[in-house]
Amino acid sequence: MKRYLKEIIAALSMPVISRVHRLKDIHRGESCYLFGDGISVKWFDLEAFNDRIGLCCNFFPFHNDFYKLDVCYATVTEPWWFLPFERMLFNEKKSFIFNPRQKLYRQIIADNPDKTFLINLSNYPLVRSPNIIYTYMHFHDERLPDEFITRRINAYHGSIRFLVTLAIYMGFECCHMIGFDYTHSPYRIHHWYEKGEGLTFPAIFHEQEFFKIASEFINLTAVTLDSDSKLMPSITYKDLTGREPKYRENTELLGSQYQKAMAAWPDYTIF
Repeated sequence: MKRYLKEIIAALSMPVISRVHRLKDIHRGESCYLFGDGISVKWFDLEAFNDRIGLCCNFFPFHNDFYKLDVCYATVTEPWWFLPFERMLFNEKKSFIFNPRQKLYRQIIADNPDKTFLINLSNYPLVRSPNIIYTYMHFHDERLPDEFITRRINAYHGSIRFLVTLAIYMGFECCHMIGFDYTHSPYRIHHWYEKGEGLTFPAIFHEQEFFKIASEFINLTAVTLDSDSKLMPSITYKDLTGREPKYRENTELLGSQYQKAMAAWPDYTIF
């Protein structure tokens, strides 16, 4: 029943979600950077990555150096993310907290009419702009062959999957992945906008099945600080850019208004 309900929603929303079809193969044969929120970003000078088109997810647009990059596409896949409050679970009890981050992200959308923002369809009643494309489940594109990645695995399950699948859909031939630390071996936890250098753990095979399928469509390379990857080819930041990594604290990368907004989420350590 849940599956059929989703298909009904998709059918009724087709005039809205079909706008994503204009992106199919728009960058056929090109290379790009994918930017995530992993803590390794703290060691990287982002200006080293301004020679290609960029795609990013989640809170990467909050980075002070975001505007030094050629990021043309930003994604938010979380349902209902632009509500003024967020639901939390405390000891299996539901609670709601204020969400000041959505207000700041709205301003980023407004300030960047030349960039395209791909946002979960559930947010359609909450935020509108000509540079927003709303997405739901997958691309709902009848032109896609049966062997396409979205026909074989849930490519909308999480920000990493969607960002990589979007790059495939747009026709990119190869991507360097920056700030996706769960693909590193060993890997660091926490985010670039949090305080400290994070904690290091042995490799995990995060999204192994997805990356195995994705590799049939696109050449992915993990950009690491000083490690490698068990999931895909990898290269260190220094070997790729010729620059030495230099650590900067989150307060150097995140403006004061963003620091306060991120601190409202109890799971983040900002100060």
